[in-house]
Amino acid sequence: TTVLNFISSFLCLHFHFHRQWEYRFFRKAAKLPTKKSHPIFGHIFDVMVPPNRLLETLDRVRRENAPIFAVWIIVPVVMMTKPKHIEAILGSPKHITKSLQYKPLKSWLGTGLLTSAGSKWHTHRKMLTPAFHFKTLENFVNVFSDKSQILVEKLEKEINAEHFDVVPYISMCTLDIICETAMGVEINAQEHGHHSEYVNQANNITNEIAERSAIPWLYLDFIYYRTQRGKLFRKYIKRMHTFTMESSYAKAIVQARECVNCYKLRDIVKKFSADGIQSDGSVIRQLMGTKKRLTFLDLLLETSNDGAVLTDEEVREEVDTFMFEGHDTTAAGISWTLQLLGSHLDVQDKVYMELEHIYLGSTRSCTMEDLNKMKYLERVIKEALRLYPSVPIIGRRVQEDVIF
Repeated sequence: TTVLNFISSFLCLHFHFHRQWEYRFFRKAAKLPTKKSHPIFGHIFDVMVPPNRLLETLDRVRRENAPIFAVWIIVPVVMMTKPKHIEAILGSPKHITKSLQYKPLKSWLGTGLLTSAGSKWHTHRKMLTPAFHFKTLENFVNVFSDKSQILVEKLEKEINAEHFDVVPYISMCTLDIICETAMGVEINAQEHGHHSEYVNQANNITNEIAERSAIPWLYLDFIYYRTQRGKLFRKYIKRMHTFTMESSYAKAIVQARECVNCYKLRDIVKKFSADGIQSDGSVIRQLMGTKKRLTFLDLLLETSNDGAVLTDEEVREEVDTFMFEGHDTTAAGISWTLQLLGSHLDVQDKVYMELEHIYLGSTRSCTMEDLNKMKYLERVIKEALRLYPSVPIIGRRVQEDVIF
């Protein structure tokens, strides 16, 4: 029975995906270098490894076939490793449709910026870009500094420990930062720890997605959600959506939506000015509830114009997307950087000396000017991200031929 179910599932997958891919693509992919594969199942059994061994497996194939090679998993997946080839894909506004491996994320994040494509992706990307301008980020340096100071105080308690896991500490810190800078809400996860549910559920979801990606016959939802692990995954998603809609920042979304008319006061001020009535910034801030800086959520709500551009569901999707991407990938990058600094004490000493030169023994808070002076630390972080990228594989489904 197990063998019959496996063969049936594979044939369903084979038919489903071959219907959607052009055979022209299959013929071209067949000419690329590849590891010897099974005539029917391709490399399925090669990639059916624990998630922590998948990159090792792909890297072994890369060393044998780089810079461009094909891995056959139901459909051919063309792998590229040279920057000029990758730039041709990621640098083009035409190739924005995400690969098959992104599909499981839609159960959680919907069709936010990470998973969307076409006109929706272009519209939302244009809409959200101003929120990440350097001038906007400068307004939150004090938040970065304050939350980092709390992190330092938490880590000081581990000084005498033989070893400890730094990732939970970093995750709580980045969660604090993303909630306050993007949502305008303080949750104090580092102090209270009660928001660790978000981190735990996010880890459950991402781990399950990684494991599911190594079992190709679970790619189809009608198969996956009939398995025990698929049913458990649904529970994870339900808990996460319940958490995001009942948490303090979600309530702030509702409150901000109810108060979105505050933004219309800008039009009133403009009208007053046009009529010759002077109004300074303090009056505007008073009218707008003393809002001093525009957060990511503010931008979404202002742009949505009571649902005319962004619906409440689309706001939730983008909030979930940036909550996940903003805390998880940043936490991974920081954790790997710390691990590398701990393994290379000569580099750590140089970072320390640079900071000493900037602060001259002072314990004052960090400023944007200070950050601009941290040239060596910036190089260290970029090298850490090169060696251990937070997102090591990026997938796209090309819609037309690409010429390198």
